[in-house]
Amino acid sequence: MQQRWTGVLRQAHRLNFIPRATAFCRRVSQKRILGVAAALLVVSQPASAALHNNAQLAEQRQLFEQLSDQVSKGRLSQVRQNLDALENYPLKPYLEAQVISRQLESLSADQVNRFIEQNMHLPVAESLQQKWLNTLAARNDWEGYRQSYQLFQPRGNHYKCLMLKAEMKQGYLATQLDKVAEVWVQGESQPKSCDSVFAYWQRRGGLTSPVAEIRFWNAVRERNFSLARFAEKKIDQPDGKKSARLLWQVRSNPERWLKPKTFSASNHTHRIIVDYAVRRLAQKDMRLAARRWLSLRDHLNFTPEEKAELNHYLGVRLALRFYDDAPELVAKIDPDFQDVEITEWRIRLALSQQDWVQVQHLIAKLPEEEQLTSRWRYWMAVAGQNLTGQSQDAQFAEIAVDRSYYGFLASEQLGRR
Repeated sequence: MQQRWTGVLRQAHRLNFIPRATAFCRRVSQKRILGVAAALLVVSQPASAALHNNAQLAEQRQLFEQLSDQVSKGRLSQVRQNLDALENYPLKPYLEAQVISRQLESLSADQVNRFIEQNMHLPVAESLQQKWLNTLAARNDWEGYRQSYQLFQPRGNHYKCLMLKAEMKQGYLATQLDKVAEVWVQGESQPKSCDSVFAYWQRRGGLTSPVAEIRFWNAVRERNFSLARFAEKKIDQPDGKKSARLLWQVRSNPERWLKPKTFSASNHTHRIIVDYAVRRLAQKDMRLAARRWLSLRDHLNFTPEEKAELNHYLGVRLALRFYDDAPELVAKIDPDFQDVEITEWRIRLALSQQDWVQVQHLIAKLPEEEQLTSRWRYWMAVAGQNLTGQSQDAQFAEIAVDRSYYGFLASEQLGRR
């Protein structure tokens, strides 16, 4: 891994590019950031200053490559002695991080934390922080872990659970058990670093039936059914057990059970079951899934966001398949034209059937900014031409000035006359 990074850095310098903007979001991968950073050029400068800077940068680039070689050979003291010569060089922090990463066992917490704090805007800080936190945990230095984690929290529950373990070891966790529950109820399996914290939490009564239900339904949302089975074993309240059984029942045969009489509007978990079962049935029979959804959509207390998401899922897929009854079904799914993408697919359905009246009607339902795009102006003109039998040269001439595919089509229309 170290050699691969060194090679990437060398290649960036051979290209003779000078990065100016390195303060990117640390969530983007380091490899991508280095590639982008190496491709950014400095703004123009006066000729004499530019020549001076180019000469200095050439020297720094050469030194950087030499020091990268030294790092790969483990000659870290020589590298440290020459780092000052790379002052203001954009990729200097990446070289420093390599050196620090190889010396974590001998460096003080202050030295490591200072570098991370100064460079936390760079992705290299997160990777170094991860390695540093793992080092502290391996030492059982829980106070050091707490301090470093609070300085900069890397992504992932592995590090969060080690932080909880640090608080547990130091006696802080007993009054903050909700923080453990927040991790446990997630719909994904958690890393082994969470095990001791989860065991501590369970011994203190944190794992209750309602908490297990939350994890069960989160796992269902994530389609992690093995985890859902595990969480179900911790549910002991009758209503919770009944809802879980219904999920498995509907999952086994959605065509049979996906009906209004199966579900209660007062049970919020039934919305989760219906959302999942409709999508499952759609894989087998899209049109039947749409009809069942239409029968259930207003029967249960779905939120507007939940309705919109499933409407979109079904509406777009129905239109994509160009079923004969797709226009009717899609119109029922989105009768008020709330979903722009569904409306666009309804227009395409009308175009496939050469229903020019419907084409014009549907284009008029798009937001104004969409109606004014060359695509829909073109099809509005085509529809008008087919409906009236009269040329739409004025409209096509306006569209033809656009340097776009539909501008080209409009020019073709004009060229035919």
